[in-house]
Amino acid sequence: MQLLWINLVTDVFPGLALSLEPAELGIMQEPPRDTQRPIMDNNDFKRLSLQASVISGASLLPYIYGLARYGRGPKASTLSFLSLTAAQLLHTLNCRSDKLTFLENAALPKNPHLAKCMWGTAAAHSLFFLPPIRKILALSPLGLIDMALVSATSFGSLFVNAFLKKVTREGNL
Repeated sequence: MQLLWINLVTDVFPGLALSLEPAELGIMQEPPRDTQRPIMDNNDFKRLSLQASVISGASLLPYIYGLARYGRGPKASTLSFLSLTAAQLLHTLNCRSDKLTFLENAALPKNPHLAKCMWGTAAAHSLFFLPPIRKILALSPLGLIDMALVSATSFGSLFVNAFLKKVTREGNL
């Protein structure tokens, strides 16, 4: 059930919102992509692998913490699940542009669909606090420190990926 939740909430809805993203300003002034070049080249795969590694780390760290504190079981997997889904949703903000980070998104046109998606997914995550939903997803209630860890790792992955995007854009990595 968790896999279905991840696919629906963190993949489908943000993807739909990003597909409705208005064109970046000045995009028509850029030369077209070389038609002989593949749609995704080695640099794209490296960039995506790096971003995925950061998000994976953001869900692995809380899991390791959960194992150390609670042992194997639902608490550790709940920490990992919530960190993964929150990090993926927040990463949507960095995916609006190939060049600009979420911190530079003021230069991008507004996307009301993305705002609705983010509010909707935040509402979906708040369902975690309802015991019937937790039972369906096989999750455990978390304390304040645990939720702070989930937030820190999720937002941390957002900022790390933004930093890496900026560094790679400037050719420093």
